[in-house]
Amino acid sequence: MGKRWESSIEFPQISIREVDGRRMVVKSFQGNPGILKWVALGVIYQGAYPFAVTPESRMKREIEFMSDDHSLIHAPRIVEVDWGKKQVVREYVEGSPLEPWRNPEDSGILGQAIAMAHREGWVLGDTKPTNFILSEGGDIYVVDAEQSIRSEDERLRGWDLLVAAFFLSLMYPADSKAFGERVEGLLTTYVAGKGFRKALGEIFSYRHSTLYALIPLRNLLALRKAVRSLE
Repeated sequence: MGKRWESSIEFPQISIREVDGRRMVVKSFQGNPGILKWVALGVIYQGAYPFAVTPESRMKREIEFMSDDHSLIHAPRIVEVDWGKKQVVREYVEGSPLEPWRNPEDSGILGQAIAMAHREGWVLGDTKPTNFILSEGGDIYVVDAEQSIRSEDERLRGWDLLVAAFFLSLMYPADSKAFGERVEGLLTTYVAGKGFRKALGEIFSYRHSTLYALIPLRNLLALRKAVRSLE
């Protein structure tokens, strides 16, 4: 890319690099485990969400989201795009990823973030908590948007909420009380953040059954209880 990096930290899909004292993130969409992951998920959940599978399509979606003129949610600024290498260089966001299993209040921040994206006309597809960062200045950033699309489909908004709940359940497969507290925080803050109540009713859409069937029964009942209290 024509840059000489002073130092770098390597991860499977991204590198954190520094030049002239400025940190940046280099994300590669080609030749990484993400390809196999999204091919598999695209087949299994093809009726639930229109997943992008190829490196080009995932890269295109992320660029479109991060280049948007966001008014509520935030996204890192893109510095450089290399379509040949299927790489994007973007600014590094100082802050902490959301970890609701460690910090219960992060479940509410996650709900607020999803509400912000939905109000802007976006659905994200992959609402894993660690795809969001709370910056040192208190702003919420989406740092992984390769499955995002513009849509006002309530069912797809419901999918975003279900995916977030699924990841919360993964952390508490046998503790329905802790899961219930966090999923209540997620959904309550989503609604309080002017999210869409109709999306709550779409969490249990039959087209999402391949995902919510993976949630333990007690957690599933806690999720249904939280949804019914807000509908």
